[in-house]
Amino acid sequence: MSAPGMIEIEHAGVRLGTRAALDGVDLRCAKGEFVCVLGANGAGKTTLLKAIAGLVPHSGRLTLDGRDASAMRSSVRGRLVAYLPQGHHAHWPITAHEAVAIGRVPHGARPGAPGNADLAAISRALEAADAAALADRRITELSGGERARVMLARALAVEAPILLADEPIAALDPAHQLTVMKLLSNTAAQGATVLAALHDLTLAARFATRVVVLKAGRIAGDGPPAKVLTAELLASAFGITALHLEHDGTPLLVPWLTQEELRR
Repeated sequence: MSAPGMIEIEHAGVRLGTRAALDGVDLRCAKGEFVCVLGANGAGKTTLLKAIAGLVPHSGRLTLDGRDASAMRSSVRGRLVAYLPQGHHAHWPITAHEAVAIGRVPHGARPGAPGNADLAAISRALEAADAAALADRRITELSGGERARVMLARALAVEAPILLADEPIAALDPAHQLTVMKLLSNTAAQGATVLAALHDLTLAARFATRVVVLKAGRIAGDGPPAKVLTAELLASAFGITALHLEHDGTPLLVPWLTQEELRR
């Protein structure tokens, strides 16, 4: 029997038109892990998260909590998996509080009339995402960074055992980038399974318990950041070299030069 929040993927593939966006992916993520999914543009990071969320069709086997995801009702999956897409677009002039309340719909909350348990979850999510002060503002009037925090709060409001976040720190200032990474780390430490697609190798190496590196739709590396993010893998998957440093006992990785610069 799988533990709550367990994700198990066997030989998964996703085709987008004629291109194999994912090809033969095997992955197992457990409760309490904070997994950062890394890779160059087009490597398959977003596609992997969308496949787990049920937003794109896939081949192979995908189970959530030991249950076949393809046979799972959308209402069940909606309570099990919270998904934060990249982009944070806003099309309706609703308040931030109303936007976060959408995260409670999988639990039966009625639009415009959330119950007491829903209101408590919404409040917790807004506080956690440092967005409580934005609750009464319309999301169409927020900056990109403010809107990103509100959308993160919406995902947190689901209070699902699995949290998928696609570029959750894009558009955020450095202080809020750190806040969000610590929040995702703490969410995992409290028992959730957290997968975040990132481009920031420095923050991934610092906060993730594990990194999964994708290259052309396949897994090129999987494990603790210090063991996976080697000079060879960074050159192969990203075309860069990096500085490997340490501060107060914490390893730091800083992208430094592209392979093209080295060849000059």
